[in-house]
Amino acid sequence: MKVSRELGVWFHRTFGPSKTFAPGAFVPPPDPSAATKALSEELSRLRAEVDSQRTAAEKARIATEEHQRARLSAEERARKEREDRAVWEQIANEAEQAKAALAGQLQGLQAAAAQTPAQVTADIVAKAEAAAEINIDEASTRALIDEKLRARGWEADTQTIRHAAATRPAKGRNMAIAEWPTKSGPADYALFVGTRCIGVVEAKRRNKNVSSHIERSQN
Repeated sequence: MKVSRELGVWFHRTFGPSKTFAPGAFVPPPDPSAATKALSEELSRLRAEVDSQRTAAEKARIATEEHQRARLSAEERARKEREDRAVWEQIANEAEQAKAALAGQLQGLQAAAAQTPAQVTADIVAKAEAAAEINIDEASTRALIDEKLRARGWEADTQTIRHAAATRPAKGRNMAIAEWPTKSGPADYALFVGTRCIGVVEAKRRNKNVSSHIERSQN
């Protein structure tokens, strides 16, 4: 750098307007390493400041997360306690109901044990007479018969599988077709295995005379 300066001075004195040019003493430039050191120190200071701020923010975030977890844990514990309390209340109610039912059964057994044979017989007869008084109508009877026929493999439904609904015997099907016409009036059910009728079923209420309807099943 000093040699380059001397060449510059020579050039100026040789080709410049002034032959008495006096540039003064050579002053070396400042050490760039000093500036670099100062810059490094400043960068280090800034990094430390950023790190400290980041650490504070991180601490705040961690504290917030811990607070949220604590709040959620408290809510979860409260919910679990409510659920447990409801379960135990239900168990207690069921136990009380079972206790009351058992007490009722025990009272019934005690009362039955206190009856004389004549009283027991009279009670059985009274219950049988009460059961005999139960009288369901023909529509309800048909619903029961439908269910029994289906349980034995027949296609049966008084509302849909009926002659008036254009239901007819079909090969490969076992159908109980309701209201099948006969010479003496419609039969309640005609039992068909394929296209062959193998029998009829009459649905009558208990107080109906079944024997008076046997002729229809024979026609």
